[in-house]
Amino acid sequence: RRENFKQQIRFTRDKYLSLTDFTQLSDAPISDVAKNDFKTFRQQLRSMLDIPDITQAVWPTIPTSAPNISLPPFPPMPSFNG
Repeated sequence: RRENFKQQIRFTRDKYLSLTDFTQLSDAPISDVAKNDFKTFRQQLRSMLDIPDITQAVWPTIPTSAPNISLPPFPPMPSFNG
């Protein structure tokens, strides 16, 4: 059950990593501050599953420093019935 829970989170996490890939390109139409904010956000996404108790995972805050980027809010965290 834990692995299924983790897979559900990973699916959404990977979607947000894909949606923000372009923010790390040298010619991305965002400021250096926003680029750094998204770099941090993406690192938080990648490391969010590296915790002892996966049921305590939380979505990181979506950066707002690039007004031309609008990401959908995260869905609710899946519930764990373990």
